[in-house]
Amino acid sequence: MQNLIFIGLGFAIVMGVLAALWGVCAGVGVIFKRVESAKAAKAAKAAEEPGPQMPEGTPPAHVAAIAAAVASLSTAYRIVRVHAPPHMSKSWAGLGRLDQHSGRRVRTAWAAPGHSHAAHTLNTRNDGSRET
Repeated sequence: MQNLIFIGLGFAIVMGVLAALWGVCAGVGVIFKRVESAKAAKAAKAAEEPGPQMPEGTPPAHVAAIAAAVASLSTAYRIVRVHAPPHMSKSWAGLGRLDQHSGRRVRTAWAAPGHSHAAHTLNTRNDGSRET
């Protein structure tokens, strides 16, 4: 009988902890939904406001330089919007990592003088001493 009580109590504790984790995850989901709806409302409000808008993160000095360059070309041109194209650095970094890891180049010249690549095998420790 005590075994059944012990098993039942353990099951109840596990189910209680799982329910608490579900509640925490649901609460975090509600918070994220509220933040997203607030951002959407802010974007809708900003879209209704007239006037020039500058993308976030664009330094004012860059906008001034672009305006000066356009103004120096001709009086027939005017700046309507300043827009930076999306940066491709994520894909560049991925391609760089792919090239770095797929090269399979052995760099023996990087070792300290007197050390060779053959000395660093699987039977060496991290401090360089050999296992016995």
